[in-house]
Amino acid sequence: MSTKRNETCPAGCQSTCCGIPNQEFTPSERRTKTIALVGQPNTGKSTLFNMLTGGNQHVGNWPGKTVEKKEGTVVAGGETIHVYDLPGTYSLTANSLEEMITLDFLIHELPDVVVVVVDTGQLERSMYMLAEVVPLGIPMIVALNKMDMAENQGYEINPGVFKQKTGFAVIPMTASKSEGIAALLEAVAKIESAEPSSIKRIALPGEDLPQYNDVLEIVQDNRPSGFSGPWLASKLLEGDAGAATMMAEHLSPEAWAKLRAILPRPEKGQMTMATSRYDWVKHMLPGLVAGSPGHYKRNGFDVAATHPIWGKLIAVAVLLVGMIAAYLLSIPLMIPGFAFFFLADPLSRPSPGLPRHGSAP
Repeated sequence: MSTKRNETCPAGCQSTCCGIPNQEFTPSERRTKTIALVGQPNTGKSTLFNMLTGGNQHVGNWPGKTVEKKEGTVVAGGETIHVYDLPGTYSLTANSLEEMITLDFLIHELPDVVVVVVDTGQLERSMYMLAEVVPLGIPMIVALNKMDMAENQGYEINPGVFKQKTGFAVIPMTASKSEGIAALLEAVAKIESAEPSSIKRIALPGEDLPQYNDVLEIVQDNRPSGFSGPWLASKLLEGDAGAATMMAEHLSPEAWAKLRAILPRPEKGQMTMATSRYDWVKHMLPGLVAGSPGHYKRNGFDVAATHPIWGKLIAVAVLLVGMIAAYLLSIPLMIPGFAFFFLADPLSRPSPGLPRHGSAP
């Protein structure tokens, strides 16, 4: 098999179609700009990827993994942008394959822009990923996807207010309808540097914890290359085993002992950091959302099923129907049992004229 890469490949990749199987990414020197799409499962991230790249994409598995890898390109503003649809994850704790792949790409491949895809139908939950990505310090855009669902729930999104408060570019969109795609590409074009942002407009998740500054002081000037100090501090406070092992190998024995004395127990740290991230999200929502979020437009059955009286009657009716249906479905199976029950007694009696067992002939 030839080892020469196919120069006509639209993504410039090194996949099997280009002669080299299972290479991880298009080499960085061949990319003009790189976008990484991150987000929780079911936020519409892959739909956005398909809308951006169209047919200019390659789908396979990450090398040595069973997790799907998606890479594609889109031309905007006269330049080719490489787009990576990273696996959907709920966090960046690196416990699962998906989390490890996503975290490794963000740290070692250094994308120019991270697009955090947020489901506006579940803002508070899906923005948890945003709270994880912010401390990495990578230039970021927030894509508020499924805006049609937000309108159905009564949300009024204020991207301008949110940007002024946080410094993040916020793009309302509905990827399934191609709404907001052009605005997203325009926002990507405005980000010129791949260096981590040094501007901090708001407090980072975890900064409200009493040990945060002490941990950050230890790791800030003694961290491995490519890792953000605030991100490492939050992960250490969370009790992340991978971050702790890495810092134990990187720090001097004295510094590691000092750090260990500060860190809380892992089980306590996980709960504390999760609470801090959700508090951070709740602090950001007032600048993003106006109106009366959470009020769904319900249809007639929804109104009846959630009524304090009719809802209980509907629940009882559903249970009764389920029980009756179960009995009706079991009747064909019970017929042989009933037949055996009624025939058992006659069969146990001797036929007339036949001698009983043990009697003389």
